[in-house]
Amino acid sequence: ARNDSGMTVDWVWNDNCPLDVYPNPGTAGLEFCSAVKSFSLILRFNGQNQENLNYLMNQLKTGIIALVFLALPLSSFRGAAEAEQTAQIKWHSIAEAQQLAKKSPRKIYIDMYTDWCGWCKVMDEKTFTDAKIIQRLNSDFYAVKFDAEGKEDVVFKDKTFKFVAQGGRGYHELAATLMNGQLSYPTSVFLDEELNLITPLPGYLTPERMDPVLEFIGKNHYKTTPWETFLANRK
Repeated sequence: ARNDSGMTVDWVWNDNCPLDVYPNPGTAGLEFCSAVKSFSLILRFNGQNQENLNYLMNQLKTGIIALVFLALPLSSFRGAAEAEQTAQIKWHSIAEAQQLAKKSPRKIYIDMYTDWCGWCKVMDEKTFTDAKIIQRLNSDFYAVKFDAEGKEDVVFKDKTFKFVAQGGRGYHELAATLMNGQLSYPTSVFLDEELNLITPLPGYLTPERMDPVLEFIGKNHYKTTPWETFLANRK
């Protein structure tokens, strides 16, 4: 576009995104990045008034960069927030976790819960929706939700475990085995890559309490470092 001042203004859309000021007298340009498209603004003067050119470029740089960075981050931040909100733990059945561990060895985390357990529901709402917890469970473990009072038979390590009726409720043999007979809920159970019990950890875990536990076990620190030493070094 040509205006009365003898200046030619060209808008050029491109796929690359350097930031550059053209060095030739009478010509200058700016290129900007955006999440949607990159563009170049090229100014050409008929004259050789480099001082006016530099002044104009500085003004344009300030104005256009402000517009770009005011408008574009909204979509970027929105996308990051939506991605965080949609991230979820990949829960598996105990049968699925065993098959996955055979194909691609990984530790198994089991959330032992019951339908009537209030703190189990709090963990679902608070702990298992935390971004760090989701990331650690999905990357270092196969996560399992197991109803400790479920009625269905379960095969674990080639042995069948059953529901045992007791009073008004009862318990599942597999839950009792993996929790060492201590039936309290919620309980976090950790298995190694060979499906051997590492430890059951009874009680409600906040995200702040659970994060170092997942790191301690998931990254194999438990094999060489005492828990207290790990915590002290972690700080």
